Amino acid sequence: MKRIIIIALAIIGISQSMMAQERRMTLNEILKLAMENNLGLQSSRMAVERASALQGTAFSPDPTSISLSQDPTSGGSPDNAITVSQNIALPSVYSAHKSLLKAQTNVERSRLAVDENELRREVSSAFYDLLYAHDVLNIYSRQSSIYNDFNRVAVAKFSAGETGRLERMNAERLKRENEIKSKNAERDFRTAQLNLMKWLNTDTLIIPIDSIDDKSVFPSNPYIESPLLMLAKADVDVANRQLKLEKKGYLPTFSIGASVQAVIKGFNPYNIDRRAYSKGDFMGFSVGVNIPLAFGAQKARMNAARKTVDMASLNAKNQEYMLRKAYEAAYNDYISAQNSLEYYQTQGVPQAREMERISKISYENGSIGYVELMQNMQSAVDVWKEYADAERRYNKTIVELNYLKGDNK
Repeated sequence: MKRIIIIALAIIGISQSMMAQERRMTLNEILKLAMENNLGLQSSRMAVERASALQGTAFSPDPTSISLSQDPTSGGSPDNAITVSQNIALPSVYSAHKSLLKAQTNVERSRLAVDENELRREVSSAFYDLLYAHDVLNIYSRQSSIYNDFNRVAVAKFSAGETGRLERMNAERLKRENEIKSKNAERDFRTAQLNLMKWLNTDTLIIPIDSIDDKSVFPSNPYIESPLLMLAKADVDVANRQLKLEKKGYLPTFSIGASVQAVIKGFNPYNIDRRAYSKGDFMGFSVGVNIPLAFGAQKARMNAARKTVDMASLNAKNQEYMLRKAYEAAYNDYISAQNSLEYYQTQGVPQAREMERISKISYENGSIGYVELMQNMQSAVDVWKEYADAERRYNKTIVELNYLKGDNK
């Protein structure tokens, strides 16, 4: 007995835990959660931080050279020299490098915006799939109540001798078939919940709430601000800055150095008297210019950089064209879906609701037979499902238009 009680309490605890993990949310609330929790997006933000950190490498001259030497041609001179030398480019070279690194950081920011926009599309699409599955589940749940009433009436009529056994069997069959469809719809709903959860990095089961705030009004010919286009333009900027940096490759670099006499007591292989050098050290310096004489490789890099600029510019133009045509096609789908949805909202659904009401009353009063009743009820169910399909299609066109237009909502 104690074991049964423990099992029962465990089941109740698990059920309460599952219920506590459910949360009713609108699309905007889910999008906010996704932007905060999605691991892929967190990685993209780190890529921006990494690129920003690399801007500190803009001024990166060659390593400083430090050497200790003794002149072997001076007949065993006791002089030793410590020499420090440094190669350095013109300031404009480092400035061009810094501009390139900033442009590369902007590319990472644009790529982050692309990832955010794509995540917004995936989450919105998954949300509307979940909303559709929820609507279908409600349709079958609602039909279960109706079929239960019909089955009760059919049994009562059969007991009263008003109908035959076949009608009662059909009523029971339809009731059972609807129960199976309802269970399948419930599994589809759970699957849709899991598909949405994978984008949110959460174990919370979402119950969708449709909101008018989730909708937008779309122009037929908008200004395209898609992150994909912004990324393509950022690539053009990087290519131009890379070309400017390559042009600096024709400029000379400079070298500066200083030498200090250092008499090292432990190094006197010829045992020469060093007292003549005990009064002080001597210093020397050098300044040089490194002029590139072979320009073949630099010219090839310049030509390659120009080609990169041309390629990036063509890609940006192609991206803008493709996005605009994709938007026009999506806008046509949006208008078509909107017309279908308006029909079901204003005519189809009200008629289906009235058909259900009249058919139920007529059957209970004996005005229509069971076959006609089932035909009417099936027609009503078809309308409800077509309405749910039309709503999902309409919502999906909104998702696509937001994605193509670059809506940052």
